[in-house]
Amino acid sequence: MPRTRLLIFVSPPPAVPGSGLFLAAKIVPHSTEEPHYSASDLPHAGYGPVSQGDAETKVRERIEYATELAAERPDQWLPKQVLARALRSRYLVDGNADALRDAGRQLALARSVADDGAGPALVSAEWSMEVHDLDGAEAGLAAYDKSVVKLSTGEQATALELRGDINFYRGDISAAERLYDAARKIENGPSVQVRLAVLEKSRGNFDAAITHLVNAARLDSLRTPQTLANIALQAGAIEFARGRYDVAQKWYRKADELFADYWKTKLYLGEAALVAGNTDQAAAMFENVAVDTGDPQAMDALAMLYRRSGDRQRSKAWAARASAEWEKRVGDIPSAYVAHAAEHELAFGDPARALSYARKNATTRPNGEAYLLLARALSANGQDSAAMRQLMRAERAGWKSARLYVEIAQLSAALGDEEHAAEARDMALKLNPQIYSPEATLIWFAHG
Repeated sequence: MPRTRLLIFVSPPPAVPGSGLFLAAKIVPHSTEEPHYSASDLPHAGYGPVSQGDAETKVRERIEYATELAAERPDQWLPKQVLARALRSRYLVDGNADALRDAGRQLALARSVADDGAGPALVSAEWSMEVHDLDGAEAGLAAYDKSVVKLSTGEQATALELRGDINFYRGDISAAERLYDAARKIENGPSVQVRLAVLEKSRGNFDAAITHLVNAARLDSLRTPQTLANIALQAGAIEFARGRYDVAQKWYRKADELFADYWKTKLYLGEAALVAGNTDQAAAMFENVAVDTGDPQAMDALAMLYRRSGDRQRSKAWAARASAEWEKRVGDIPSAYVAHAAEHELAFGDPARALSYARKNATTRPNGEAYLLLARALSANGQDSAAMRQLMRAERAGWKSARLYVEIAQLSAALGDEEHAAEARDMALKLNPQIYSPEATLIWFAHG
């Protein structure tokens, strides 16, 4: 989903003597002073729509107004930026990928009519970052640096956060940390706290990540029901990543209470239902999202559910629908969807095509998550040694997840290095004691 989805990092662990592998010697324990929050610790919601239906009504009104404004002033860049923001809001509300694509097109039009030193520079950088176009984000930030008017310190903080994002996705964790810290000194708001949460999760520091998410909610002056729901979903996904499925469900239910009928919440609640053994409930939720939004991740989840239940016909049908949608989305915005498309191909399609997508993703976003995906694709194509090299790159980049060490364990065993396979399995279990349980194989979204 857009697994959606940056923060402080550690230096690469040393190599294990004589192994050639860069397996970390130990997991640094979470601080005993680090508070651990639950869903009840989120603040009360402030102003804003309390359901996806209400939000859709409001965003349609925004788009209608902005469309009229842009038509009335075709030679002005600002109305086009207003329309782009409204379209992006629709994408955030209902997951409409066409709206995200069209937002980018409006920003391109805005840039084409803007004078030198003006235009939607920072908003363009934000959009590019959202679709994982790091070069586009850099271009937007370069234009922002040259802009005649910089409206606020908040914009300066946003620019630093975006530069941190670029460095994170390019694998320079220390630079990302410095930039996030610099942004926090200017404006310690919810956006930098969410970024810190994502980064801490990527290091395996789950309590710290959730603390940052709760801080983000508390620092948010608006606290709309939707923004709080998204925070709750992220916290739940973190709990899922470390195998605390019951705790995750509480966060997901909190999200549903805050912002009713949200398509993202349905996906995560469906996954939680599946892990709990409620297959029919999970299928109903996935299908509701797939039909209402056309989301290919929901289709993939359905295809996997039916495959595991032995319904090959329905599994193939949903996988085919997902394949067509991923192909369309990759055609529209390649940078945003090649990683998801690679995961789809690995599960249901062509391993060679998965490898092509994974290579493109790792080229544009050379970080730990991309290396892990590339390793899986290489292994699926019989290139285990090359896959292991990518896993080592992920670990050297500071990436720590149970899934990473599961892959290291499997490939080490396949390559005849059982000693380090056992080491990696131990690391995986430290991060997620449930990672080798049957339930873990059911997880499609919150896989960590």
